[in-house]
Order: sequence, then C-alpha cells, then structure tokens
Amino acid sequence: MDCTSLVIPKLRQPLKNETGSVVARVVLNLTVYMHDVSEEDLISLINLSYRYCLDKRMSLYTIDEWHGWAPIDVPRVTDSVAVAMAVGSPRPALAPVARRIREARGFVLRFWDGNEIENDAGSWSFACLKLLRRERDAFCPVTFSLPLTEDPALLLKLACDVAKTVPIHSGHGGLAFTYHPYRKIDAFKVIYALAKRFWGVDVEDLNASARSTGESIKTINWLTLLGRDPFSTVIDELRDLTEDGTIALHNMHYGTVVRVGDVPDPLDVHRPTTDAYFRLARRLISVLPTEHPAFEGVEFGADDSTIRWLRRFADQDAWRP
Repeated sequence: MDCTSLVIPKLRQPLKNETGSVVARVVLNLTVYMHDVSEEDLISLINLSYRYCLDKRMSLYTIDEWHGWAPIDVPRVTDSVAVAMAVGSPRPALAPVARRIREARGFVLRFWDGNEIENDAGSWSFACLKLLRRERDAFCPVTFSLPLTEDPALLLKLACDVAKTVPIHSGHGGLAFTYHPYRKIDAFKVIYALAKRFWGVDVEDLNASARSTGESIKTINWLTLLGRDPFSTVIDELRDLTEDGTIALHNMHYGTVVRVGDVPDPLDVHRPTTDAYFRLARRLISVLPTEHPAFEGVEFGADDSTIRWLRRFADQDAWRP
C-alpha cells in the first residue's frame, strides 16, 4: 500500500511558508527512545535501517567529528578511521562513534540518501544519538524516516524488529511532520496550524524532548512503543482493549508495540474518526507527560500548547481548534 492514499492532497505535497519556501512535509517516521546505546545495539540498529531501505539509498553519513555529509563507502579519515582501515574493519566510518561509546561519551550518527525536503521522491534517513544531560540519564533517540510513498506495513515490521532487538524505553511511529533544518521557526508555524486539524500526524522536536524528564512516553500515535521494564504493569492493563480488533498488541522481547487500526490515520477533526486513540490514551494517562519543554515557535510556546498537544487524546477539549 502506498501511504499517500491515506492523506489528503495537501499533506502529500511539501508544505510552504507565506513566501512560498518549502519548510516541512509529512513522512512516515519511527522514533524510539533508549537510555543508552552499546556498540552491539548500534550495529543492530544500522543493520535494521539498511534491511528496510530496500534500494540502499542511504549512502551519506555524518558524525560529531566534522560538519557536512560524506559517502559512507569513502569515509572521512580521522585517526580512529585510519586505524580501522589498517586492520580491515568492515565499517571503518563508524570507528569514531564506537570510540565514543566505549568512552561513555555522547555521539551523533546520521545516515541519509541525499534527497532534500523539496524532492518529490521523498527521503530515507536514520539517526542514532546519545545526548548527555547533567544530573540525568542520557537521552538516546533513534529515528527512522521513510517517504510517504512507502507501505506503512514496513514501519510496523521495523518497529517490531526494533523492540525485539534492542532495550527500548518507549517510542512512537506513523505519520509525522519533518521540517527544513534551516527554516525551523517558519516550519513550526505551519506545523502548528496543521496539527490543530490533523491529530494523527506527529510533531517532532528532539531539541525540546531532550530536555524532558524522559520518564513518561512522549505521546500516542498509530504505533506506540512501551518498554517492558518501565511499563510492564501498564502493558498488562491494555489487553482488554484488543477485544474489538481495532487495537492490537505486538509483544516483543524488549517491549510491546501498540497499534491502532491497520494503517496510520491523520485523524482529520473535520471528518468522522475512530475513538480508539482516545480509549488508548485514557488507559495510558498515567504515563503521558505532565510537563515538557516547548516545541519551536511562538505558537507552541504559548499557553502550554506543547503539553496540550502531547496529551491531546487524553484531554480532547484542551487541543480542539
């Protein structure tokens, strides 16, 4: 199934600001949060990203040690990359990241296919970050971004494989807004207006989420991931929600993937929609955030708009247009 058929034409096209510049677009996204990432975890996640990117388009990478993008097959040579090449490492480009992991330091690793946000073909990308926080646990988000033209079943399989392979804390997957990195303020102005109407499209701002406590889940989407250790009791309380077949639980080794409906739903408030997201939110209300740093832009920063969006399925009146 082509996921573009699930959204109205407006959401299939790049989203523009008042001057006509492309600032955002809707994609398929899976974001998973972890407390730490080992070398083994990182390799497993990279392998998954390439397994699902069937045409192997993600040929570029970037890390902390330099700015910009380079071909993964022709890595930029640092001291650790040179050593890895000398001993015949199969992934010499990752040597600086592996060193950071061994030294318990933060890191940023991104893969990308090079397609800019304006490209009609969409873009594949993968990112794994470890952000160190003073007097708090590390914040380790892992993101997989797929073009809207892909089958959402691919995202479900990926989410289940991630929850089967690495120790997750939580996560979410489905339709999501992505934004132009150099036009973020304009992008979030556009995203805010659309988020008022389309409740099923995730709003992602990792800069803000990195400053959150990280103890709760972020929000609810088509797929909601719950780590087994922190949320085992909550998972047990969801089982009766599956009786009518609308909500399904995919139980994996490290957690459960909760799926609402067979495909992602943008949840246009102007059209009739399922109540399953709201039923799930009522059951998960104890693990939804009660505070969260504001997303980018004036609109999300006003009147606790960010937290009201995060809790929109639990407190419907607070987020209605």
